[in-house]
Amino acid sequence: MSNVIMDASAILAFLNQESGSEQITDLIENATIGTINLFPLMNHKLN
Repeated sequence: MSNVIMDASAILAFLNQESGSEQITDLIENATIGTINLFPLMNHKLN
């Protein structure tokens, strides 16, 4: 079970290597994301 819940902005910062994304690197492997946060990620990937 995950101890971390990610939102779309955190994952987008990670994918875009924005400031602060290095903190996400350590957490993302065991993170959970809600389905409501998947759309912005899918939209980002398609564009």
